[in-house]
Amino acid sequence: MIEVISVKNVCKRFGKRTVLDNVSLKVPSGVVFALLGDNGAGKSALIRSMLGYTKLNSGSISVCGLDPLKQPLEIRRKVGDVSDAPGLYE
Repeated sequence: MIEVISVKNVCKRFGKRTVLDNVSLKVPSGVVFALLGDNGAGKSALIRSMLGYTKLNSGSISVCGLDPLKQPLEIRRKVGDVSDAPGLYE
């Protein structure tokens, strides 16, 4: 089965704070997937990394077979994302 999302050994730190520590997951095509967790669990950091907004400290991510660091615009064209704090003008 084709993987739509592949996250391998991802680590993300903000200063001394580690928000993602060796996270791995695979989401195959045709699966409904929800990312749930407490506040501060790293959900937004993972999503922002999958969309190419944030650079990882280590590990790799593939979304629809694309690398978020090399092809962020192509990923964003394929994926819908609604932020809880949209960047709109006042």
